Order: sequence, then structure tokens, then C-alpha cells
Amino acid sequence: MARLQWLGRSDERRRLILVIGLIAIPLWQGIVWYQADELKNEHSNSATLGLSQDWRFVYFYHYLGYYPVTSEEPFTDHSVAGAQAHIAEHGDSLLMEHNIALRYGDLGQMYLFLPHVWLKGDCRNLSTVPANGIAFIIALMAAFAALWWLRLPIVAGALVLVIGSNPFQLFEVYRAQNVFSWPITTTLLMLALNAPMLDGGCKRTWFRWLVPVLSGMVLATIVQLRSEPALVVASLIAVYLTQEHESWRRRFGMVTVLVLTLLIAKNAFETYFDYKFESAKEMVIVAGGHPYPGPRDYNHRHWHPLFMGLDDFDSKYGYRWDDRHPALCAFPVLEERYGLEIPEYNVEQWRFDDFFLDSGKKYRVEPQQLPHYSEVIRAHVLSRIFSDPVWYVTIVAKRIWRVLTDTTPVRIGVGDRAVSVPFSGLLLLPIIALLCYHRKWLAARLACFGLATSIPAVVMFSGGGMCNYAVYHNILAALLFAGVVRLICSLKSGRSLGGAENTPINNDARANSADL
Repeated sequence: MARLQWLGRSDERRRLILVIGLIAIPLWQGIVWYQADELKNEHSNSATLGLSQDWRFVYFYHYLGYYPVTSEEPFTDHSVAGAQAHIAEHGDSLLMEHNIALRYGDLGQMYLFLPHVWLKGDCRNLSTVPANGIAFIIALMAAFAALWWLRLPIVAGALVLVIGSNPFQLFEVYRAQNVFSWPITTTLLMLALNAPMLDGGCKRTWFRWLVPVLSGMVLATIVQLRSEPALVVASLIAVYLTQEHESWRRRFGMVTVLVLTLLIAKNAFETYFDYKFESAKEMVIVAGGHPYPGPRDYNHRHWHPLFMGLDDFDSKYGYRWDDRHPALCAFPVLEERYGLEIPEYNVEQWRFDDFFLDSGKKYRVEPQQLPHYSEVIRAHVLSRIFSDPVWYVTIVAKRIWRVLTDTTPVRIGVGDRAVSVPFSGLLLLPIIALLCYHRKWLAARLACFGLATSIPAVVMFSGGGMCNYAVYHNILAALLFAGVVRLICSLKSGRSLGGAENTPINNDARANSADL
């Protein structure tokens, strides 16, 4: 009898739900991880490259702290002494780049291999799965705890179930050796961190400003892995600007703090990588190796892929999602306008045959690194858009339609052993309109929060699986499920259908966030 009375207390039930959830999530995902070989590559991103042999730079960083440094000779002795001996004996084999692994930015990708190094104890056969898996599990647990704290346990459970069963995300996290899982992982982390803001704000001044600072720092860190996760900042800005309990001065103040923190932290990372580069360069020169003399980017350039992305639904101008197409378009302009001497480009090999940055011919010149290349591509893209706006607007409209209709299936299960739930992204606008009409702002913010993951498909390119980044439909499905459960409970209890308990989401979380 005492046990039944304990379970009947509301606060105790809530705590029990939290504990069960935080224990069940890692156990559930651990099973998926263990069975990762069974995950099918039916929903993937084939449009972009992602990682490019960044594991080659782990050896010298792990043992001696040098980055970026690799070698043309194989690593045989995995120890500090072995790394030092390799430099002494094979100094002339040292490189600071391998193909295009680092010159286009995303320098933090190498760090994704370090958790596997710590688990294995050496740098052989490295994988990004431990880093991606641990981060995703933590993000699921954080999102569950945040929504539980907002007194939305049904939404919390449903959201974790559908995103934790997302076939694209599971494959990218537990099987693929890449970085394409991070947009969804980042969305969950930002949702958890900004839970009080989702509910309309908080009273304590220090917490109001701490949240955007922490959000900016986390985003700046993840941006070192891939650019797409940074777009979640659009969701945060929308949340901050719709804080009904804050003045407009504070709303814009929070946005300013978020953006400034993101930029300052990003600049700090870039300064750190510059320092590491110069230290590594000095060592390579002393050892008789090949220092990298060319230009470097901190993040991917965007005008080049925007050019290629015009291939989306284009049947008029002949664009192609192909790195060679913008390059071949830019070469004549660079020669005529800027007087550059450009050697013959081998279309079959996707490279210049004899055009190098260094005398040792270790680092090939890439088209995107030519002087004024981005200027030429930007001018072309803008000229095409403004000269034929109807054509471009039609493409964007079709991209939006694809984002709404070509989503990953909503599923619940363990890995590939999952049940699909009929759901369409076309429900987005009706659900948001209904929530706004009934002034359910917490639910409306949640419904919109995942939209930032669809920005790359709308702005850049929607083919090649780019729509698989989208997670908005998973959030919508969780909200709809919670609304149905609440409606059923209301009908069973005989409550009025017009009561607050029948709404898809209650706004009763204020009791929590008001204390912050």
C-alpha cells in the first residue's frame, strides 16, 4: 500500500519518469550502436563529401601535439618515442595537407577521432562513431530532460523516440564515418539549452544572458566540424525575438549577445588553429619536410556550392551539381579580367595536371584557391538570379515543396527494427497556424525549432539527400502524438473538450521557468 501511495504522488511520478528516461535512452541507443552493421543506407547525404582522410593528422597530434602534420611514410610505432623517431628518420616525408582534407576549413573534424584513440590507446583504424554516438546520446538525454522540466513528459518521450529512430541520423551516427549527423545533434542540444526561452523567457537576469552566451559558445565549437549546424542560430533568434514576457530591448539584446558570442568564440578557435599551424610549420621546416604554402579557409566557401546548386530543377541554363562546372565557367573570366595564366584542366581527373603550390609538387592548386575565384562565381550567381528572378523563385518554391514532401520516415523502434508512422511534412503550416490561433506559443516555438535544419536544402541544393537533414517533421509528430494522448485522457476523464487540458500542449511550464 505504501508503494502505491508513493507512486500516486505527482512529484514522485515526475521524478520517476525522468530517471527512467535518462536510463532507458543510453541503453536503447546502445543496442542500436551494437547492431550498427544492420543499419541500411537508404537515407543518406550523397551531395557533399564531408570528411576527407582527416584521420591522417591524428598521429602527430595525439603523441606530440602537432597539427596539421602527417607523413607519406606509414606509422609503425604508436608511442611518443615512435613519433619522435619518425620525425628524425623520415623528416623529408612530413606533409601539412593531404589532398584537400584541410585547405577548405572545418579543422575541428580531426578531433572527432580522438575519443576512439582514447578508447583504443593507439591511432590505428580510427573511427568517428564514438564521438558522434556519445554526442547524440547526450543530446537525446538533454532534450528529454529539458522537455520534462517544462512539464511536457509526453512530448519529451515522443520526441526522443522518433528522433532516436530517425534512419538518416542513426546511419550517420553509428555507421557512417562522417559529420552529417551534427545538424540534428546540434538542434537537440540547442533545444535543451534554450528550454526556458522556449517557454517565453525567465525572470532572473543572469540566466537570461547566460543562455545565449552558452549557446553561442557551443555553436562556435560545433561549427569547427561542419558549417550546417550553425544555421540552428536562426531558430534561436526566432525564439529570442518571440519572448512575450520580455521587452524588445531585451529581445534584441539576447540576439546580440548570441551573435557576438558566436563570432568571438569562432575567432578564438581560428586564432588557436593559426597558432597550431605555425607551430607545425616550424617543426616541418626544421625536420626537412614540406610546409604547406597555400591559402587556407576556416570554413567551406559558399558561393561555389550555390553556383552548383542552381542545378536544382533547372531545365533552362544547364547547371550541374558538379565541382568542375563552376571552375570551367570561371577560368575564361579569370584569364580575361584578371590576366591569370591558367594551365589546362584535366576534366577526367578533376585537377590541373602540373600546377602546384610548392616546388616539391606535394600540394596541387585547386580551382577554388585561384585569386578572385569566389568574386567571379559570386558575380555569376547574382547576375543569373537578378536577370531571371522568376526562374530562380520557381526553383526555390520547388525546393520548399521537396523539403515538405521528401522527408525521412517517422519511425519508432530499435535501429532498422522499427515501425513507420504515416506522417507528412505538409502538416507543418496547418499545425503552426492552429497553435498560433490558440496562442499556444510554447508548442508553436517547438514546432518551428527544427526548421533551421532545412535551410541548406532551401538555400543551396535539395537533391542528393540534403532534405534528410530535416528534423522539423519529427518534432511535429511528437507534438501531434502528445495532443492525441491528452485528448484521449481528457475524454476518458470526462473533462470539457474546451478545457486547457485538451490542447496539444499546455503552457503550464511557467511554474518552472519563472523561477529562473
